[in-house]
Amino acid sequence: KSGSLGTAGRAAGGIYHRNNSVGQLVNCTIFGNSGTGNGGGICTHDKAVLDIISSTISGNSSLTGGGIFNTSGCTVNLHNSIVSNNEGTIRDISGVLLKKQTIVADKVYDQDETEVAGALFNASTMLGDLADNGGYTKTCKLIGSDNPAITLGMSNTGLSILGASLNPVIKEEIIGFDQRGKNRSGKKCIGAYVIE
Repeated sequence: KSGSLGTAGRAAGGIYHRNNSVGQLVNCTIFGNSGTGNGGGICTHDKAVLDIISSTISGNSSLTGGGIFNTSGCTVNLHNSIVSNNEGTIRDISGVLLKKQTIVADKVYDQDETEVAGALFNASTMLGDLADNGGYTKTCKLIGSDNPAITLGMSNTGLSILGASLNPVIKEEIIGFDQRGKNRSGKKCIGAYVIE
């Protein structure tokens, strides 16, 4: 939880990624941020590129784009992440977006960025609030039965291949674990929290 902005027209209550920056968020939880402008959780600007991997963006609010406000000319690549239960007058995402094995609002996307038929994500019954679930930082626990975030995510092998393809490379000791340091081997959980 990063804070709140109180001036209309300001951007990003949590993370403001801008000016041709290239960044990576891995195993992060962005929760409970607010702003009166664009992007309660994350806002991009001015040709920024952001890879978001195995992260959870929830409980954020703003006038537009409560979860992520991705401005024109910027790129957000979502892999194995959850962007759900955010408030804003426009959808959580706008701009150029890649969605691979990711949840946006109530929709689940596969490796080909196609909606998974019959798979719906209900954050109120499938994602816990920010809490101490072990580890050094708080996380949002995956809960509920028939939760697609527990079974439809990337495999540990897929995450390792993705990490090796990026610049800079994301090492196995980072991408192969969740935010709490729990091993992702044998699991296909979407977001920053892995069910044990």
